[in-house]
Amino acid sequence: MLTDVQIRKAKAADKPYKLTDGGGLHVYVTSAGGKLWRLRYEFERKEKLLSIGPYPSVGVAEAREAATSAKCLLREGKDPAGEKRLRRLSTQAIGVIKALRKLTERTPYLFPTRGTPSGQPAKMRSGIC
Repeated sequence: MLTDVQIRKAKAADKPYKLTDGGGLHVYVTSAGGKLWRLRYEFERKEKLLSIGPYPSVGVAEAREAATSAKCLLREGKDPAGEKRLRRLSTQAIGVIKALRKLTERTPYLFPTRGTPSGQPAKMRSGIC
C-alpha cells in the first residue's frame, strides 16, 4: 500500500515508472515528473487502463475509492472506461442543450417555430444561408 509520503518523494527518471498500490491501482510517474493515478484491469479478456486523475489533485483515499467503484462496475459487466466516457459525453450534451435554450430565449425571431418578437412567423430569406 502506497503512502502519501512515498508518492511525494517519487522523482522523475529517464523512463516512466509505476508505484503500485495493489489491486491494479498504481501511480504512473512520467519522465517529466508528472504523477497520474491509473487502474489496470481486464475487460472482455483485454487489458485496459483507466485514468483516475493527477496526483496531488486526487489523493490516495480518493484514488482507492475510484478503483473500488470501477471494480464494482466490472462485477456488473460494465467497462469502467466506457462508463466514464458516457458520463463525460452526457455532461457535454447537457451543456449544449442549455446553450441552445439560452440562444432561443434571447433570439426567438431566429427560430421560426418560436416566432418573431411581434408574434408573427419568421420569413425565410431566399439566397442567403
